[in-house]
Amino acid sequence: MKSGIVPCSKSSAARWLWLGLFLPLFFLSSPLFGQQSARLDSLRDARARLNREILNLNTARDSTRTKKEATLAQISVVTQQIQLRKELLRTMQREIDQLNTEIKETTENIAALEEEIQGIRDEYGDLMVVTYKAMHNKSSAFYLLSAKSVSQGYKRMQYFKAISRMQEQQVQLLKEKKAVLDQQKYELELRKVEKEALAQEEKKEQGKLLALKKEQKRLLAQLKADEEKFTAQIQQTKSKITELNKAISKEIERLAAKSDNSAAAKALSKDFAKNKGRLPWPLPKSVGTVTRKFGKNKLPDSNTEIDLQGIDIATREDQSIRAIFGGKVAQVMPVPGQGKIVIVQHGDYYSVYANLKDVLVTAGSEVRMLQTLGVARTDGEGASKVHFQIYKGRTPQNPESWLVKK
Repeated sequence: MKSGIVPCSKSSAARWLWLGLFLPLFFLSSPLFGQQSARLDSLRDARARLNREILNLNTARDSTRTKKEATLAQISVVTQQIQLRKELLRTMQREIDQLNTEIKETTENIAALEEEIQGIRDEYGDLMVVTYKAMHNKSSAFYLLSAKSVSQGYKRMQYFKAISRMQEQQVQLLKEKKAVLDQQKYELELRKVEKEALAQEEKKEQGKLLALKKEQKRLLAQLKADEEKFTAQIQQTKSKITELNKAISKEIERLAAKSDNSAAAKALSKDFAKNKGRLPWPLPKSVGTVTRKFGKNKLPDSNTEIDLQGIDIATREDQSIRAIFGGKVAQVMPVPGQGKIVIVQHGDYYSVYANLKDVLVTAGSEVRMLQTLGVARTDGEGASKVHFQIYKGRTPQNPESWLVKK
């Protein structure tokens, strides 16, 4: 071709078309961008959960404040609040670190986009210069009409169309790149504002943690001022837990000795086992916080350990307690000074709900999942809680491994 027009190669045109179609979506749809956002969302969820649990313990603490004298229950709640606030601060720091990472990556994306936009503008300008020079002395109509054959004229017409399409593609690519750039800048500003707000919130949380530590120290000093009374409270707490464990274990032993081997009972056991890790909590997660874990627990500021066959869940007074799975009420019984216990049988499994008052079911009755069994009791130390256990046959299980994660 002798026209003097210098066309772009097919590979160059294909490259621009690929960039125009796919690259503008890269930063918003890439796996890395999605993973970063997912990590940030996960941290936000964790922070929201911790704040809910701290609020729950504030409610539980209000009930212990009705006691004029410091008690182990008060100290236990404050200690748990301190642990939750420490975890909250760690979560907030991870969230700030994640925001810093996203700010850095977004800033780098913006710089890369600005460089690419400038490159597209430069190449578009070069294309326009080449086109102008080629067509300076001859109009496109003259160029087409001067063709020596219909075939040559058709090829020249297609060539003009290709140049026009390439120009349009580059203009469109510029628009799309600019839109992505604007979105990235907007995201960057949001991240900066969020980071600043989170940093201010973190400072406040540090102050709350210090105040709680002072409160813990004051309560311990008040309680230990009378060493005899402190020792008595520790022994009383230990003996109550021992008594409760003994009462429940004895009843479970009796029930397991006459276990039902029917097909229906086996099917219920299988269904219960299949739901491990997915069972609902005996009270809404938003109004309960675990204050004592399954197994060995050390009492505050002492060398005394208590062995729990279940978990203690602090909640508000008169909170409804519900069945975690369908089954039959195997027993309702009182424990002197510790309220009432409801045991629900699920084939070879048993769920146990202790420290209740106003029980709403009777032994032998069928219950469905989430049916209310009774309400939480406030004990002699002013602590509102439910003690919850799960047994497989005669063997106590860690309830938190069976319940849905908080």
